Amino acid sequence: MRQDNLTIKSQEAIQAALDNAHGHGHQAVEPGHLLKGLFNTAGNIVGYLLQKTALNRETIERTLDAILENYPKVSGGEVYLSQDANRVLQKAMQISQQEGDQFVAVEHILFGILETPGEISEMLKDQGLKKQELKKAIAELKKGSNVDRDFEASTSVFEPALRGEYYILKNKVESSYRFSKGEEFFGSLIGMLDLYVYAGVSPVFYKVNPNDNLLPFVDKDGGVTVAIPVGVGLNFILSPNILLGADIGHRFTFTDYLDGYTSQYSKYNDRYYFMNFVFTYKLKTSVKGLPSFRK
Repeated sequence: MRQDNLTIKSQEAIQAALDNAHGHGHQAVEPGHLLKGLFNTAGNIVGYLLQKTALNRETIERTLDAILENYPKVSGGEVYLSQDANRVLQKAMQISQQEGDQFVAVEHILFGILETPGEISEMLKDQGLKKQELKKAIAELKKGSNVDRDFEASTSVFEPALRGEYYILKNKVESSYRFSKGEEFFGSLIGMLDLYVYAGVSPVFYKVNPNDNLLPFVDKDGGVTVAIPVGVGLNFILSPNILLGADIGHRFTFTDYLDGYTSQYSKYNDRYYFMNFVFTYKLKTSVKGLPSFRK
């Protein structure tokens, strides 16, 4: 299964399953490892679904751990997905497509484990997990929406920044006496452009607004962090007083909680792209450097 078909949490769960199998000396990743991976990386979601289906999470985890201990141990060799584990993921993909979801989420993998015949499926059924009850619990979790459900994470519209700019290309018209007096300038287009790169520092205010069902899964619902904006910009000198421009950049933040969630398998802090459009009107100044409105 392609990684880009999986949500971030699903990718983390599969990686956790691989790590778990390797840590136990198991060469093949089985459905039991996948379930353990779900508990390790998405325990809040799995716990919610089990609670809604009246199952005891601790009992299931203890039983699962005992099953994992009985898997055969092999020294050396690469860890790989077993046929049963592949069937689980294929089933999860089918379920996500049937529900009209764009990505395979952790609840789809849990459903795939239940629907794939084998030791783990039988264990979950023996514990009382039923297909229809799990479907109902997932529907409540999603509130009838797709995987990109009612969950909003946002940053402030206004993000002040202290930044420095280095001009790769500097316009030639501002130094022209005739242009500064408002006369038309018929130089080349390149001569009216500024091209620059920049870097700086900025505070970022962020907020997470989950729906009621997802609220228990949010580790942090907002705050402020520091970001390092870097990017490139372009200015066009339209007249001595008017400048039009745009810049595009990337903000590297010092937190992994912009979406309210982090994981032990998350390797990097959050980052995001942004684009600014610039309109500058230069006021005339007096000999003292103060704004002057005299003609």
